[in-house]
Amino acid sequence: MRNIVKLFFTLVFVLNTNAVRSASPTYDFIVDGIYYHIISEEARTVGVTAGPDANTTYYTGDIRIPESITYNQKTYEVTTMLESAMYRSGVNILRIPKTVTKVEGLGMRASTIVFEETTNPIHLKNNSTLRSEKELIINRPIVYDDKETTWSSSYSNSSLEKITFGKNVKSLADSEFSKCKKLK
Repeated sequence: MRNIVKLFFTLVFVLNTNAVRSASPTYDFIVDGIYYHIISEEARTVGVTAGPDANTTYYTGDIRIPESITYNQKTYEVTTMLESAMYRSGVNILRIPKTVTKVEGLGMRASTIVFEETTNPIHLKNNSTLRSEKELIINRPIVYDDKETTWSSSYSNSSLEKITFGKNVKSLADSEFSKCKKLK
């Protein structure tokens, strides 16, 4: 019986670990230390991804995601933060360009997240999570669940200390940041 229980927990651990790894798309190439996955070769768009293993930290320090990158003499527009792209990161400041219009799943985690100013909204999937552990600067509309708002329950246990809203943010969800006890 003891061996069966041990086998069960080993299988659960292995399956859970593989689920996290498979949630992140593989990368197609690296430019300036950032891993990219081609979303559309025809439209020349890419998304930022976690790298070869979603369980490993590949990003640290201050990172500015570029609006576009060139790889093999082709220029791609950066449009998406893919599943778990920077969730396991040691990023201090993460700057998101106006070309990024979609965040999938556990897309980002940093001490400070800055969305560049634009009227183009950023679309968050139903399970999107953005973790800013210190400061969040939102300079653009956020679309979540097909409504222009901020995201839902992303900050329920956050240590977020400061939020700055730009002129393009028109509304917030009710009690969006109510559990952020460090907000002043």
